[in-house]
Amino acid sequence: MKKIFLLLLMSLFLVVTYGCNFEGEESSIKESYIVIDINPSIEIITDENGLIVDVNPLNDDAEILLLDTNFKDLNLEETVNQILTLALEMGYIEEELDNAILVTVATDSNVEAVENVIESEIEKVINERKMKIEVIKSQFENNEELISQAEALGVSVGKLKLATYASTFGNLSLEEAVQMPVRDLNNILHNARKEVKEFYREELKEQFFNLKDELKVKYYQKVTELIYDTLSNLSDEELINLFDTIEVKTIYLNYLNEINNLLNDNHEEIENTNQDKEIDEIITELETQLEELLNKFKKAHGRDKKEFIESIKNIRSTLKDLYKEHKNQHRKNNSFQKFKMFFAYRDIRHKYVIEFRNIGVDFDEFEKYFTNQLEKEINNIIYELQEELEAVKNEFENQGKLYRDYLKEERNLLRDNN
Repeated sequence: MKKIFLLLLMSLFLVVTYGCNFEGEESSIKESYIVIDINPSIEIITDENGLIVDVNPLNDDAEILLLDTNFKDLNLEETVNQILTLALEMGYIEEELDNAILVTVATDSNVEAVENVIESEIEKVINERKMKIEVIKSQFENNEELISQAEALGVSVGKLKLATYASTFGNLSLEEAVQMPVRDLNNILHNARKEVKEFYREELKEQFFNLKDELKVKYYQKVTELIYDTLSNLSDEELINLFDTIEVKTIYLNYLNEINNLLNDNHEEIENTNQDKEIDEIITELETQLEELLNKFKKAHGRDKKEFIESIKNIRSTLKDLYKEHKNQHRKNNSFQKFKMFFAYRDIRHKYVIEFRNIGVDFDEFEKYFTNQLEKEINNIIYELQEELEAVKNEFENQGKLYRDYLKEERNLLRDNN
């Protein structure tokens, strides 16, 4: 009886000690943001139950690695294990070499617990394969600038990386983003990544978000033009009756001119990227040729197949160089980070809110007076801009389909060589 009591007591101790730790570890995984850098850079987002919502590629190697995968509703351990298995299959991790994996975590609970889950899964692979993988946690990564910025903002490196991505996709500053819960930042990322999932090329994703940014400003510009046209038709007497001053007309015209200048400056930057367009045209032509050759190759038999192999190899080699050149050119010209239109517009608007306040007029109420009268015209503007955005999205998805075929070929080559 005494032995049974001792066994029960020991069992209770184990459940309380290890069971609680496990539960704490599991709860820490909830609503987490994780980046695993092997060379493929992979973003993982978990939900309120600790299950996978998204696994997103952050570079071209990750696009290849994650092609045709589905991690939704898996747990973090299963996901990390599958990612490592794929990385081994494709040679991104090599058994005979010293490998390193950088792990970045952002969560509103326990960062270390999430890191431990990932590290434990990597340890399993190390032990099974008898190989070397060094796990580097983000707070120890060799990036002094990033660490200093995180310290200045009072957040972890992981939270800073998450906030940086979210501020890129959402209309908020980095300072605003770091104050938000991880859950809300994850939602911003989830919606943004979902919208461009079928593009496959990072530069297309960036171009799309640039366009969205510009179209938002274009919307405000068109509405401002409508308001100013209506405002111009009012007499001085009507202005005084409505707003107690005629200065609103001059100040609002200055506001419209600044928005126009902002859009013109952005168009000048876009014109400097003509080289991108030339490369795009060559890539599209070669992708079409490759698709035709692959279709012929599939239908061919025996010796006939050899006729196509050399041509396919040559086109694929040329495409690989062009994709690389296009990406480098895009990075040089890209205004995605250096020139954020919506933030520039927001600064302009803030300036004129103050100018209106100085003459005793509430800027928002002033605009509301006119927008209530212009509802039909404003809805037409919204429709036109949505059509423009949808047309670009369809075009990029078509380009993405062709690039996806290229990624498939690359993935098959990597698997064959490992």
